[in-house]
Amino acid sequence: MILLLTYLILSAVTTFLYVYFVEYLNGKILIYTIFLIYILSILALLILTILILLISLLFRPIDKSINSPTKFHHFFTTQVAEMISIVFGIRLKAENLELLPKDEKFLLIANHQSLLDPISLIAILKKYRICFIMKEEIMKLPFVGRWLYAAGFLPIDRHNDRNALKTIITATKRLENGDPIGVFPEGTRSKTTEIINFRNGIFKIVQKAQAPIVVGLIDNFYSIRRRFPFKKTKVLFRVCEVIPYEKIKDLQTNEIGDMCRNIMIQNLEEARKNYKWIEKRSASKGS
Repeated sequence: MILLLTYLILSAVTTFLYVYFVEYLNGKILIYTIFLIYILSILALLILTILILLISLLFRPIDKSINSPTKFHHFFTTQVAEMISIVFGIRLKAENLELLPKDEKFLLIANHQSLLDPISLIAILKKYRICFIMKEEIMKLPFVGRWLYAAGFLPIDRHNDRNALKTIITATKRLENGDPIGVFPEGTRSKTTEIINFRNGIFKIVQKAQAPIVVGLIDNFYSIRRRFPFKKTKVLFRVCEVIPYEKIKDLQTNEIGDMCRNIMIQNLEEARKNYKWIEKRSASKGS
């Protein structure tokens, strides 16, 4: 939001200076140029920002980007996440954020409904500097992938157990150092509105790092695609429960997964019963 406000203010100043010195002093003000200069100023600032970010990536090699994100990269990641949320008309209802551990050492899990899930969570949890484990295909995208590496995100190869183990080890070290990590244990977006089975290997992270699990729930994200761009969409993010390490240290990963999934399902049923704005329909494939 700070970045967007900066764009708007600087563009307004630029427009005022242009209109005053170029048009007003010459005795003629054209209304359409006010809007044109304002829009062009915003675009120019956006392009300038992208150039700055591109240059910053030249000094952040991918093979050294598994460390904690810098304040610089974290700041721009959260700002972009907030702007994308605004563009897509997301109205986020956040519940129980006060339950989040204050020491910032936790593994956040949530169900997965849309590509916009992690973006919204990054925006709402910006003060926690949370980084997500994401599928490797996204991390290979030009510029986007390099930026995600620089911002501390971790790729996971869902088709290669050995490579996936490397990611789990890295995430464990990051979590031990106090960096909160986010993951969608379903492993992929649900093609319906229901919560699908978990890939429970991911819970090895909390057992090795001796960290709590924050069980989160998201809902109604599948409605965004149908309503965009003409209508805003109200979505839910709820912190359902924080499970301390002591409660899971002696459990198998499948037992931890079942516990967390049941908590999500119970909260999902409760939310859909209480909130009439959550659409009770199957999401379209690829939403």
